Amino acid sequence: MSETVNRITDIFAKHRRLVDATLTAVLPELNNWVQRAMETWKRGGKLLAFGNGGSAADACHLVAELVGRLDGESPALSALALNTDPAVMTSLANDYGYKDIFYRQVVALGRKGDMVVAISTSGNSINCLRGVELANSLGVATVSLTGKGGGKVAKSSNISVIVPSKDTQRIQEMHGIIIHAFCDIIKSWAKRTFPGKT
Repeated sequence: MSETVNRITDIFAKHRRLVDATLTAVLPELNNWVQRAMETWKRGGKLLAFGNGGSAADACHLVAELVGRLDGESPALSALALNTDPAVMTSLANDYGYKDIFYRQVVALGRKGDMVVAISTSGNSINCLRGVELANSLGVATVSLTGKGGGKVAKSSNISVIVPSKDTQRIQEMHGIIIHAFCDIIKSWAKRTFPGKT
């Protein structure tokens, strides 16, 4: 086989191995996240998600599935990705510093009974950490999706879903599976719980 084919095969092999390890590692906390999220929406709360780079894309993906439909018609659930508005993001970065781009939005939008989901492969993104810490002080439930041991963000979160890897690409791949598993269960539950909201 060529070097390229070998490299591709190796990437897929690493992915397959990590899928099984991730299931074992995250199952209890992923279940906790699902249960806590159900309580959040039952009470009329909302989910606020955020991250940087690829994790920002994951936050958008999560919210798109919750507001839209995952598999057939389903209720629209209240959710916002805080990394989507360039005017808000750049004004906050300019006026307060990049470390506060999520903090300031949690100030504006976070209410007791809501849920914050911080996505950070390293678990040490300062803007994610500040958003989580503020949410905790407001009585907002905090969830983190991380890797690399979890970092400070995981330690500060009520629920920490930590992928057992140090490889950023593989961690992001697992975050995608975790998000789909979460949304699959939540949307099925929402169909039963809010049948008139489709």
